[in-house]
Amino acid sequence: MQNKTDDIKYIQNFIWAIYKDYLSSHDLAVYNRKIAELVSEVSNKGDKLLLSFCQNLLISWTPIINSFAEEFREVDRKEKS
Repeated sequence: MQNKTDDIKYIQNFIWAIYKDYLSSHDLAVYNRKIAELVSEVSNKGDKLLLSFCQNLLISWTPIINSFAEEFREVDRKEKS
């Protein structure tokens, strides 16, 4: 049980870290690359339930990331004007 708990904690902390990095960098390509790395890492464990958990968390974050991406693009457009 502890191993699964550690895996869940790792996934959540990883997603939180890349979210915080994204807020600083505004680099969506890096965010997407790190997400792909996480999904690959979790997939390689062979635990379908854990993979589903990870994917569902990422899906839940999508509207938040998209709203920030639009906000960052708007700020960039204003700065370039």
